[in-house]
Amino acid sequence: MPAPRRRPLAPLALLVAALAGGCPGGATGPADVRPGQRWRFRLAGLGEQVYEVTDVTPTEVRYRVRTSAGGEPLGEPLEQRFPTSPAPPPLGEGEPGPPLVVGVGRLETWVTRDGPIRTTTAVRGRVPVFPGVVRVEREGAALVELVDAR
Repeated sequence: MPAPRRRPLAPLALLVAALAGGCPGGATGPADVRPGQRWRFRLAGLGEQVYEVTDVTPTEVRYRVRTSAGGEPLGEPLEQRFPTSPAPPPLGEGEPGPPLVVGVGRLETWVTRDGPIRTTTAVRGRVPVFPGVVRVEREGAALVELVDAR
Protein backbone atom coordinates (compact mmCIF):
# COMPACT_ATOMS: atom_id res chain seq x y z
CA MET A 1 0.00 0.00 0.00
CA PRO A 2 1.54 3.36 -1.00
CA ALA A 3 2.31 5.88 1.72
CA PRO A 4 -0.28 8.66 2.03
CA ARG A 5 0.70 11.97 0.45
CA ARG A 6 1.29 14.78 2.89
CA ARG A 7 -0.48 18.04 2.16
CA PRO A 8 0.97 21.32 3.40
CA LEU A 9 -1.55 23.17 5.55
CA ALA A 10 0.12 26.50 4.78
CA PRO A 11 3.31 27.56 3.04
CA LEU A 12 6.01 26.45 5.46
CA ALA A 13 7.98 29.68 5.21
CA LEU A 14 4.92 31.72 6.20
CA LEU A 15 4.02 29.32 8.99
CA VAL A 16 7.52 29.46 10.44
CA ALA A 17 7.50 33.27 10.12
CA ALA A 18 4.26 33.49 12.05
CA LEU A 19 5.61 31.20 14.78
CA ALA A 20 8.79 33.26 14.98
CA GLY A 21 6.90 36.55 15.19
CA GLY A 22 7.69 37.73 11.65
CA CYS A 23 5.24 39.59 9.46
CA PRO A 24 5.29 38.60 5.77
CA GLY A 25 3.76 41.78 4.36
CA GLY A 26 5.03 45.16 3.28
CA ALA A 27 6.29 46.99 0.28
CA THR A 28 6.54 45.04 -2.96
CA GLY A 29 10.23 44.26 -2.67
CA PRO A 30 12.66 44.34 -5.56
CA ALA A 31 11.33 46.76 -8.16
CA ASP A 32 11.36 43.95 -10.68
CA VAL A 33 8.94 41.52 -9.00
CA ARG A 34 6.94 40.32 -12.01
CA PRO A 35 4.43 37.64 -12.91
CA GLY A 36 6.15 34.41 -13.92
CA GLN A 37 9.05 34.72 -11.49
CA ARG A 38 9.82 31.67 -9.38
CA TRP A 39 11.26 32.01 -5.89
CA ARG A 40 12.69 28.65 -4.75
CA PHE A 41 13.12 27.72 -1.09
CA ARG A 42 14.91 24.66 0.31
CA LEU A 43 13.02 23.04 3.20
CA ALA A 44 15.20 21.02 5.57
CA GLY A 45 14.12 17.40 5.72
CA LEU A 46 11.20 17.93 3.34
CA GLY A 47 12.22 19.11 -0.12
CA GLU A 48 11.47 22.45 -1.67
CA GLN A 49 8.84 25.09 -2.02
CA VAL A 50 8.41 27.38 -5.03
CA TYR A 51 6.57 30.69 -5.00
CA GLU A 52 5.41 31.47 -8.55
CA VAL A 53 4.34 35.11 -8.92
CA THR A 54 1.00 35.24 -10.77
CA ASP A 55 0.14 38.96 -10.48
CA VAL A 56 1.50 42.19 -9.04
CA THR A 57 -0.88 45.05 -8.19
CA PRO A 58 -0.39 48.30 -6.25
CA THR A 59 -1.71 46.56 -3.10
CA GLU A 60 -0.42 42.97 -3.28
CA VAL A 61 1.73 40.32 -4.89
CA ARG A 62 -0.26 37.21 -5.77
CA TYR A 63 1.61 33.94 -6.00
CA ARG A 64 1.12 30.20 -6.14
CA VAL A 65 2.99 27.96 -3.70
CA ARG A 66 4.05 24.48 -4.77
CA THR A 67 5.67 22.16 -2.25
CA SER A 68 7.51 19.01 -3.29
CA ALA A 69 9.65 16.27 -1.83
CA GLY A 70 11.92 14.13 -3.97
CA GLY A 71 10.51 15.85 -7.05
CA GLU A 72 6.96 14.75 -6.20
CA PRO A 73 4.29 17.37 -5.42
CA LEU A 74 2.84 17.39 -1.92
CA GLY A 75 -0.79 18.35 -2.38
CA GLU A 76 -2.26 20.96 -4.65
CA PRO A 77 -0.68 24.38 -5.21
CA LEU A 78 -1.87 27.04 -2.77
CA GLU A 79 -2.87 30.53 -3.94
CA GLN A 80 -1.43 33.22 -1.66
CA ARG A 81 -1.40 37.01 -1.41
CA PHE A 82 1.40 39.13 -0.03
CA PRO A 83 0.00 42.54 1.01
CA THR A 84 2.07 45.53 -0.08
CA SER A 85 -0.25 48.36 0.88
CA PRO A 86 -0.80 49.51 3.48
CA ALA A 87 2.65 48.57 4.67
CA PRO A 88 2.86 46.90 8.09
CA PRO A 89 4.89 48.41 10.90
CA PRO A 90 8.64 47.83 10.83
CA LEU A 91 9.99 44.58 12.24
CA GLY A 92 10.86 44.63 15.93
CA GLU A 93 14.15 44.17 17.68
CA GLY A 94 16.85 42.75 15.50
CA GLU A 95 19.76 43.77 13.36
CA PRO A 96 20.56 44.28 9.69
CA GLY A 97 21.53 41.00 8.04
CA PRO A 98 23.80 40.41 5.07
CA PRO A 99 22.34 41.29 1.67
CA LEU A 100 20.99 38.29 -0.23
CA VAL A 101 21.74 38.21 -3.96
CA VAL A 102 19.43 36.08 -6.12
CA GLY A 103 18.66 36.05 -9.85
CA VAL A 104 16.17 38.93 -9.60
CA GLY A 105 18.48 41.22 -7.66
CA ARG A 106 19.80 42.14 -4.25
CA LEU A 107 17.59 41.88 -1.15
CA GLU A 108 18.34 43.76 2.05
CA THR A 109 17.62 41.66 5.14
CA TRP A 110 16.70 42.04 8.81
CA VAL A 111 17.47 39.33 11.37
CA THR A 112 15.33 38.67 14.44
CA ARG A 113 15.77 36.05 17.15
CA ASP A 114 13.27 34.21 19.30
CA GLY A 115 15.09 31.77 21.56
CA PRO A 116 16.98 29.31 19.35
CA ILE A 117 15.14 30.47 16.20
CA ARG A 118 16.82 33.05 13.95
CA THR A 119 14.60 34.50 11.19
CA THR A 120 15.93 36.51 8.25
CA THR A 121 13.38 38.62 6.38
CA ALA A 122 13.71 40.60 3.13
CA VAL A 123 13.15 44.26 3.99
CA ARG A 124 13.23 47.83 2.78
CA GLY A 125 14.43 49.72 5.84
CA ARG A 126 12.86 47.47 8.47
CA VAL A 127 9.59 46.91 6.58
CA PRO A 128 9.13 43.37 5.18
CA VAL A 129 9.02 43.07 1.39
CA PHE A 130 8.20 40.18 -0.95
CA PRO A 131 8.95 37.31 -0.47
CA GLY A 132 9.05 38.01 3.28
CA VAL A 133 10.99 35.42 5.27
CA VAL A 134 14.04 34.21 3.32
CA ARG A 135 15.73 32.05 5.96
CA VAL A 136 14.78 30.41 9.24
CA GLU A 137 17.40 28.60 11.23
CA ARG A 138 17.63 26.82 14.54
CA GLU A 139 21.01 26.59 16.23
CA GLY A 140 22.76 27.45 12.94
CA ALA A 141 20.96 24.84 10.81
CA ALA A 142 18.70 26.23 8.05
CA LEU A 143 15.10 25.00 8.25
CA VAL A 144 13.85 27.22 5.40
CA GLU A 145 16.13 29.03 2.95
CA LEU A 146 15.62 31.02 -0.25
CA VAL A 147 18.09 29.55 -2.73
CA ASP A 148 17.11 31.16 -6.04
CA ALA A 149 14.71 33.57 -7.70
CA ARG A 150 14.35 34.07 -11.45
